Amino acid sequence: MASNKKNKSNQQNDPVEKSISENEKIIIQNQEEIPDSFSEALLGTHSDLPAATSTAQGGEKTQSAMKPEIPPRGDFLDSAYPENILTSITQAHSSQEPIALPQEKERILLPEHIEQKPQRSSLPALILLAAVIISYLIGYGGYYTNNNGNDAARKITTDQNNPFSNIFLEAKAAYVYDVNSQKTLFALNENGVLPLASLTKLMTAVIASELLPSGTVVTVGKTDIENEGDSGLFMDERWKLSDIIGFTLMTSSNDGASALAAAAGSLGQNAYGEPTVESKRKFVDAMNTKAEALGLRGTHFFNESGLDVDGEISGGYGTARDVALLMAHVVKIAYRNIESTTLVRTTMTSLDNIRHHATNTNEEINAIPGILASKTGYSDLAGGNLAIAFDAGLSHPVVVVVLGSTREGRFKDAEALTWAALQKIKELP
Repeated sequence: MASNKKNKSNQQNDPVEKSISENEKIIIQNQEEIPDSFSEALLGTHSDLPAATSTAQGGEKTQSAMKPEIPPRGDFLDSAYPENILTSITQAHSSQEPIALPQEKERILLPEHIEQKPQRSSLPALILLAAVIISYLIGYGGYYTNNNGNDAARKITTDQNNPFSNIFLEAKAAYVYDVNSQKTLFALNENGVLPLASLTKLMTAVIASELLPSGTVVTVGKTDIENEGDSGLFMDERWKLSDIIGFTLMTSSNDGASALAAAAGSLGQNAYGEPTVESKRKFVDAMNTKAEALGLRGTHFFNESGLDVDGEISGGYGTARDVALLMAHVVKIAYRNIESTTLVRTTMTSLDNIRHHATNTNEEINAIPGILASKTGYSDLAGGNLAIAFDAGLSHPVVVVVLGSTREGRFKDAEALTWAALQKIKELP
């Protein structure tokens, strides 16, 4: 009988009817207890549930693992961004700190049921930005122009009838200039501003020649021989102006450039007490003034030698085109001072009867036919630079400049451009 009663009881308490009856009781109970939040309406108001949030270290709230996060109801912008959000952001950040705003990818992750305003296409803005960047690189693009020389050369010289068509350069920039006709024979990133290194000494020679009379005696001071590199000059050694200019350009002497700057910056009076630092500052100012007068818009000097100021700033900056115009000016006004730069080696004697055996820093000087002038430059920031002038005929000077090449590649680049220029000039009407 006990078994029968148990079975009968189970038959009377049907599971479906029991579930309906219990749900009715829950509904009545929920009507009496008004939930405090939307989450309580879903989870109930059981006192034994853990708190929804807890305060973590630093005062930030963290979500409890026992209570799932519920998407906000109603208007998304009202619930996610309260009215005082801008005030709270402003107060939470100092004026120097950037305000962290939602990124594009965060907006993409919004719930799909939220109606979003259509986003304007960013394609026109990207096209405009690209155009600005391209124009910047083609023009005077600042101190960090890094075009690949070989790729650019292939693009510029696609005409197979052009003598420059088969040339592949290591240089980042190059320029070939016909001085008489004032025409460009070849150009590669010619307006890209790059470190000049010792090509700076071309302007040093110009300013020294302009500020000092030809008979000036230049004395090498103690601070001059403290410069990087040793070209064999001695403290208190005296030189004739034209000789020390030639020696400085041929051997790329930093000591010689310093002595010229100190003497010319004080108008020859540095031996009478004017501080050397002040004399050099005046000299460098004169270099920059001359660059402006010659129309060298991409050129600026920080010292007289071109030595790197530090690991990031070079002693001088300029473009391949600017250097070509400067070299053309040097050949025109100071040819006697630069004759020594066409020699492989020579011996120069100072006024103190000290003989100096000078070797040209241009190791391939004999590879250039009709050479008129040469100046090398090399530093960690600049790489290999070279500027030469040669005679393509009867008093027909042509200037070749390469910037940002390698120590050895600069000579090969200049030689290739020289022979191509000679061929180009032959083909001109």
